[in-house]
Amino acid sequence: MAFKPKKARILSSFTSTKIEGNPLSLTAVKTILKTEPKNIKDTEKEVINYNKDVSKYFRKVGVFGDYYDIANDLDFTEWLEYFVEGILDELNRVKKD
Repeated sequence: MAFKPKKARILSSFTSTKIEGNPLSLTAVKTILKTEPKNIKDTEKEVINYNKDVSKYFRKVGVFGDYYDIANDLDFTEWLEYFVEGILDELNRVKKD
C-alpha cells in the first residue's frame, strides 16, 4: 500500500481538529480542503489553517519511508527549526490571551 500524503493530511486535519473540539465530520473536512471556500466559519478556518501547517511540515521534513532504512541520512535541523517556530508561535498566542 503506497503512502498518500494528501490523504494523510486530510485525515490528520480531521483528527487533530476533532481532538480540539471541532465538530466537523470527515466528509466536511474533505470538502473544505478540496474547495477552500471564501466565506468560512471559524471551524472551517481552523481546518484550513491546520492543513496549511501540516503541509508546511511535510515540505520541511520532506523525507518519507521506514525510519530504520533512512535514519543514517536524516538531518533534523530543518525539522527542529520548524518545531521551535511552532512552539514560539503558540507561546506568543498564549501570552496574548
